[in-house]
Amino acid sequence: MYPSWSHHKFEVSADPARIAPVVVHRCSTASYWAAGIPIEAVERALLRSLCFGLFAGAGQTGFARGVTDRATSAHPCDFHKLEAWRGRGLGRWLMRVVRIPGLRRLGLVTRDAHAPSGFTGVAHPDRHMEKLDRDVYKRAAARGHSWTNDLSMRTSNSPVRIAIVGASGYSGEELVRLLLSHPHVELVAVTSRQSAGQTVAQVFPKFAGHPRSRTLKFTEPDVAALAAQADVVFLALPHGVSAEFAVPLVAAGRVVIDLSADFRLRSAAVYQEFYAHAHPAPDLLAGAVYGLPEVYRDQIRGSSLIASPGCYPTSILLPTLPLLRAGLIKPGGIIADSMSGVSGAGRKADVDYLFCECNESVRAYGVPKHRHLSEIEQELGIAAGGPVTVQFTPHLIPVNRGIHTTLYLAPAKHFATAAELAGLDQQIAACYRDAYADEPFVRVLEGKALPDTKNVVGTNTLELAWRLDARTGRLIVMSAEDNIVKGASGQAVQSLNIVCGFPETAGLV
Repeated sequence: MYPSWSHHKFEVSADPARIAPVVVHRCSTASYWAAGIPIEAVERALLRSLCFGLFAGAGQTGFARGVTDRATSAHPCDFHKLEAWRGRGLGRWLMRVVRIPGLRRLGLVTRDAHAPSGFTGVAHPDRHMEKLDRDVYKRAAARGHSWTNDLSMRTSNSPVRIAIVGASGYSGEELVRLLLSHPHVELVAVTSRQSAGQTVAQVFPKFAGHPRSRTLKFTEPDVAALAAQADVVFLALPHGVSAEFAVPLVAAGRVVIDLSADFRLRSAAVYQEFYAHAHPAPDLLAGAVYGLPEVYRDQIRGSSLIASPGCYPTSILLPTLPLLRAGLIKPGGIIADSMSGVSGAGRKADVDYLFCECNESVRAYGVPKHRHLSEIEQELGIAAGGPVTVQFTPHLIPVNRGIHTTLYLAPAKHFATAAELAGLDQQIAACYRDAYADEPFVRVLEGKALPDTKNVVGTNTLELAWRLDARTGRLIVMSAEDNIVKGASGQAVQSLNIVCGFPETAGLV
């Protein structure tokens, strides 16, 4: 059985010989109802899932099991009524009976004198429902709802099926590494246009020791195939491209974890300002959840569209947000200097990132308005309750991976004496203890220890430490992380674990 929150049992009762209970997985009805959509929209979504289950072969859509009719969306399945009842998830039973007139209004059945009830299903019913789905999404987004999923309350022990789109880049490669060894998932699809036809072991020989790597082949990305194969799809694609896959996959009821910037921002206008083109799917922005587990764990748990944060923002937000929320620092005058390994630029042929250009070289870039500023200021502004402007300067350093960030912050209260300094230091320590004492992937350093990339590379851990400077009156906070793990793929897998109800450390320690 696939993961399911609320199983929907459908019975075709017009013809007793053809009564067949069908469990529909990832039924969009659960998402729409939990998002507060009116019952009429829920009914339409329920019908959409019914159509996929009864009019199409299970192998074609992946929405239903137990349907063994020929794999064609033109299959003439006659029925009189639909009975659906809900399990846990709503906290109460929901009974809906949908009759032929409702199906006719939606264009899903037509008159057929040869059918027992006088009606038969139309070909390609999914096409009739696409516009209704878009309307439902828009209405939910307008009301500030996020898309829900059913994986966190799954009752089956079968592995969750995972696909990675863009698996040949650095973040994609790291996802492959983490998910091949994850105890609760099965990696069923990896896509890459340039690597299509090759096995994972051929493209990444380092993974050849894993049996699955020798049989799993890269394929061309195909949305329909991905929706049929996987429960969760990771998008390790450039910004602007991810949305092309996210929109139909979310519409198909799949959980999407996007590593690009396409759904990190709540404002399409801010996206256009920083990324220099119109947002490709603004209707989904309001429903996406920013995938910073230490901050948005509860929202991630029920989401079907998770925007995994950028590497620099993670290194800045985790040290700063607790202090800002506690009122220990001023929201103005925040300065962040970050240094990143070359892998942060992605796997691409670009003169600026050739060995001879990067080796023995340290240089700033993206000054004064790096794209990551948009999500950094967005999240700090939410914590501060008003606009926050940050001075951010990223630097490229000649290492493969790792980010070190130094933050210069203004304490909310000035400290002038040794006693005041000690008191503020204790408040900061208590603030971080309250925020991260139980967090498995944030390590707050004590004593004289300072963050070091060598201690976090290859892990999903962020280190942080702080110092108060009595001369300048500033608070200096430092952090270190692996830009590909905690700054990208590891954090995305952390969100996967939350979504599916797995231990949060599964596959990451």
